[in-house]
Formats: sequence, C-alpha cells, structure tokens
Amino acid sequence: MATIHGSGPGKLAPKLYADFLQFDPQKNFTGNILSEHPPPIGEGSQPAPHRDACRHEYTTKPVQSVLPPLDQRPNGSSQYKLAVVCKKCRIHADICVDHQQATDPCPNPECPLHHFQRAEELDETGQKHLRYGWQCSSASCRALLTITFKKERISNSDRLQLVDTSKLKQRYEDIMQQDVTREGVKQATPMDTLQRLRRYLRDALNVDHEKRRFPANNKRFMEAFGVEGKDCRELLEGLGFEYTEDEHTWTLPNSPAVQDRLHSEGDSLREMLEDVEYELTALMYRTAMEFNIVNPAAVDGWSSADRDLQRTLAAQGCEFVRFHAWYGAVLTAPCRSKIYLSA
Repeated sequence: MATIHGSGPGKLAPKLYADFLQFDPQKNFTGNILSEHPPPIGEGSQPAPHRDACRHEYTTKPVQSVLPPLDQRPNGSSQYKLAVVCKKCRIHADICVDHQQATDPCPNPECPLHHFQRAEELDETGQKHLRYGWQCSSASCRALLTITFKKERISNSDRLQLVDTSKLKQRYEDIMQQDVTREGVKQATPMDTLQRLRRYLRDALNVDHEKRRFPANNKRFMEAFGVEGKDCRELLEGLGFEYTEDEHTWTLPNSPAVQDRLHSEGDSLREMLEDVEYELTALMYRTAMEFNIVNPAAVDGWSSADRDLQRTLAAQGCEFVRFHAWYGAVLTAPCRSKIYLSA
C-alpha cells in the first residue's frame, strides 16, 4: 500500500463515533456530517444530520467481524474489522482499522484517543458502496480507518414480492386451482413468508444441515413463494437456490466458507446470504410492529453494536459531555473519565 497522509482538521475518535451513528448516506443533502469538519464556533453553520436521516439501530454481524481482543492494546500488526447492519434502513457498514504503520498505537499515555484526519486517497464510490478514509495524526500511531457503507441486499421490489398481501392471496388461489383437493393449505401472511425464507437461509448456511433438497410442491413453500416457487423464482435463484425442472425440486444455496474475513469485500455468496438473513430479521421486526403481532425473530434479539464500535475506534469508556470538535480542539480530561472539548 502506498504511504497515506491524513491532512486538514480532524476528529477525535468519540466525535467520529457520534457522527457515524447520525450519518445516513441515503439522506445526505445538507452537508456530510461524517466526512466534513465543523468550522470553529461562530464561523459558520455546523454540519447536521438530514431531517429525514435514519436514527440507526446497528447490530454487529459477528461472523463477518474481526474485533479487538478484550483488554489488549493494539500493536504494529493489529487489524480490526467491525461489520454492522441497521434494523431500520438495512444499510450495512464495515469499520476497518489498520495499525500496520504504528510504532506505539493509540491509546497510549501521550495520546489517549485517536485523532483522525481525512485521508481522501482511501475514499471510494461504487455502484453499491461508499467508502471514506481517515488516518490518526499521532506520529507513533498513523492508524488507517475506513468506513464503507453498502446498500441493502433486499430491494424494495423483492420486499414487496415477499410481503404484498395481494400476491400472497393470489399464490393461495393458484395452489387451490391446481389441486382443489389439497388439504391444509392456507394463505401465508407476510410474517410467514419472511420467517420461512429466513429458515431456508439458516439451513443453507449451516454446514451440518444435510437435507439440501426439497420438493417444489411442499405446501408451506408454495404458500410463501407460489406454485413450485415459480412466482419468486428470480428472487430465489438470485440467492443461489437451484430449481430442477424435471425432478420438481429445489436445492438450497451452496455457499463456501470465506477464508479471509478481515480483507473480504463482502461480495461472496455466503456473505450475501448472511446479510439477507439479517435483513429478513429486520423486516420481521418491522412487520411485527406494523401489524401488532408477535415477532418469531425477537427471541434472537437485536443487540446494539455501540460497544463494539467504541472498542474498534478505541473510544470505549468515554462520556460525551460537550462536543465541539475542530482543528483547535483540546483534550482536558483523561479518556476513561469525562471528555471536555473546547475551542
């Protein structure tokens, strides 16, 4: 990697943490609260979240993350990755910290917090992702930070294909028209469809699950996805399911393990299926709230990623009392107590 040099004003790690939680790349029309720096107090308007910005509820995706070990300081070989997804807007983000240029990484007695300056050489805009880069200004640290946002995996049209009640009614009628004597068939609810697809994906991701093929005329499958799944065939095949026409069977996706989670870009089939499973869980929470019904996924919970995010940015234990982070910001209290930032 070419030598990276951060420049310009910077943000202490707790400020960057706070801005990350408020930043919505899909509603970013009034200034970029994450990548831009606020001017000194009284010298211009401060960047603020868009009024329609999502109030994110991030959870950690543990299998896609390489987190800092508990109670262990980083060294010159430490690299971390935190993968998260929001329950509300279903946006994904990877927060990566690379200490390979460090001789004495933050936090240390001289620099109890990272001070991140923008490193625009690390920025990248793709069709489905947006990346911002920073570098710690401490000469003994020089940690590189990238935050990469990724679009939701389940498009709005795919979501409607799964939960639109008129489509689910038509699927029920199609099944009964095919075989009026078939017993036990009922119209699937949006929650039924989401839960069943989530279960199929969990089976697909479970290497110990041996039953990989099932009949296309399974009634619970058809209630959710149409006669022999044909109503949702494009969606299912996009997830790696395979339909065998002459045998009238479906086969679960075969998703090989990801060997290097730290440097993975998230473009493998397995990571896509993991992401879709999280998004289905998020949609189940949304559906339960909209219809005031029990959420079968609630037993698994949706734990907050805040602690993992603070640990990854080495900002844990900080109490945010007053935050005016700009180039002349002064740290006047130790990290694990209260932080006062002033002009």
